[in-house]
Amino acid sequence: MLPVAGQGALRPRRCVKIPKRAVKRPERREAPPTRRVPSTPSMPAAAPEAFVKHLHVALPARTPSSFDDFAALVSPMFDLVQTDVRTPFQARVDTTLLPDLFLSQTRAAGTRYIRDEKVIARSGTDAIVVLVYRTGEFTLEIDGRHERIQPGEVVFIDLRQPICIQAERVDNVSLVVSRQRLEALSPRVPDLHGFVLRTGALRDLLLSHLLALADAAPRLPAAEADLLSDLSVRLVAASLNGMSRRLAASSRHADQALLPVDEMRRRLD
Repeated sequence: MLPVAGQGALRPRRCVKIPKRAVKRPERREAPPTRRVPSTPSMPAAAPEAFVKHLHVALPARTPSSFDDFAALVSPMFDLVQTDVRTPFQARVDTTLLPDLFLSQTRAAGTRYIRDEKVIARSGTDAIVVLVYRTGEFTLEIDGRHERIQPGEVVFIDLRQPICIQAERVDNVSLVVSRQRLEALSPRVPDLHGFVLRTGALRDLLLSHLLALADAAPRLPAAEADLLSDLSVRLVAASLNGMSRRLAASSRHADQALLPVDEMRRRLD
């Protein structure tokens, strides 16, 4: 029970000073010297890529936009027409980038590739294409002339000039080569458009190289990119130069066949 005023109220307490005890503070230890870190440390250089750049695109038949997507993919070089609109379109494209060239491997449904003056004007490329079909034949159309190309036959295309290619089923390997690199090695580049290399040792070597390069494309070492590019361009140039010699020999023989007999005898003597 608390007391009330007038009945023995509590007297104010007297303040008593309590002496402070001396507290011993712990000894301060000096921190060990630390290594100074630069305020803007330099980042380590990125590790070089192990393989050359490789792009894989799959356009399945169940996707309604597959043909439009494929047309957009190849639009820098060709306009496309689907040859069978009743069949769902599908395509697979593998592209590998090398110095001064790129390699492409395409499997697709029936397609007509058109490169006319309009496409040439908008594309802005003047490269050379080396084309071969693994399976299936296709039709090559140049200046109204149609020619059937069989699997394994190598076709040279000058992208400065119009061309149409049509196939019921696409299964090809193409090598797009820098014109400047090729012209430095072969004088016949302007005359190669539409030329078909059908047989011979050079055709066999070039075909084997293209197919082997395409098969190994996803794992081509970046350290060997320049060497692989140089080898490919030189092999294409060698094939063109070999073709040039054969054409020149054929032309000389044709000219000799038109000479009078006396003139031919004089030359032979």
